Amino acid sequence: MEGTSVEVIDLRSLSPIDFGAIERSVAKTGRLVVVHEAPAFLGLGAEIAARISERCFWMLESPVIRVGGYSTDYPPSTVEQY
Repeated sequence: MEGTSVEVIDLRSLSPIDFGAIERSVAKTGRLVVVHEAPAFLGLGAEIAARISERCFWMLESPVIRVGGYSTDYPPSTVEQY
């Protein structure tokens, strides 16, 4: 979309997480979208979203959005062939 720009932060380490880099980006853009392959429910992305929502509440122009994989259970081995 013309006139739209994004800032991408690729976290190289998840332990420790560089919350400072994320906070600086939120201060600059006013938004945060957390994207990861794991299910969005109860994953590391949920923890990042929660902490940034707490730390940067007054800087956010919209709620933090999480985008993740499907929230489905792995099938038991007895029904794997189906």
